[in-house]
Amino acid sequence: MGWSERILALKMNGMCSWKQIDICKAIQLLKLTIEDIPIVCTRVGHYSVLTG
Repeated sequence: MGWSERILALKMNGMCSWKQIDICKAIQLLKLTIEDIPIVCTRVGHYSVLTG
């Protein structure tokens, strides 16, 4: 993603919001589909952060 470990930790712990471009990049890197977003986000507990 090109982030520092600190930024990644903040984003994964819901302390820093995700931008739309970040979400799109993560989907591509993880080889997910748009339909996977709610499932993945709910599992890590950041659905509200990612969907804003």
